[in-house]
Amino acid sequence: PLEEEEKVVTVPIFPDDPIIGNRKAPVTIVAFEDLACPACRDQSAILDELISKYPKRVKIVWKGLPVSHFPFPTEKPQRYGYCINKQGKFEEFTQLAFENIGSLSDAVLEEIVVRLNVNDRKLRECLAGNDDDAYIERVKQIAQLVNVQSVPTVFVDNKQVDAPFIVEGWERLLGLQENAN
Repeated sequence: PLEEEEKVVTVPIFPDDPIIGNRKAPVTIVAFEDLACPACRDQSAILDELISKYPKRVKIVWKGLPVSHFPFPTEKPQRYGYCINKQGKFEEFTQLAFENIGSLSDAVLEEIVVRLNVNDRKLRECLAGNDDDAYIERVKQIAQLVNVQSVPTVFVDNKQVDAPFIVEGWERLLGLQENAN
């Protein structure tokens, strides 16, 4: 029998991609996620735990892919995330967005902004520009090119992987246990 060759794709990483964890960490996980996706919220919590356990070894490159439309479309929260990332508070933003997963209305987004204490003028300037929309379109195009079918979709070493839903599964997948410090 012929063995199926693993499909390796290059998922580009851009300077404006949000990175959670140590930017210099050698292990890079690229995650396509949506802020209104319960499975993304759960996976994000597991990845946060992994980063806490291996702070110098693992980082997450977050590719926000707005696919949800109910009860609120997630394009706007993704735009906020892009602009808040410019102020270095993306990780906190995603945590608050995931806490409000079913109610990402304009009012909730504004409450999150107040809680994060971001520079409101810079946020409004960013939201009024086109960079955030261009970024979201670029992520959508990349997702299509690398054949993302659902969220969360995760890549490690440019290979799509079935994301384990426990930290120990990630440790095995990434070979972190045998190299623990």
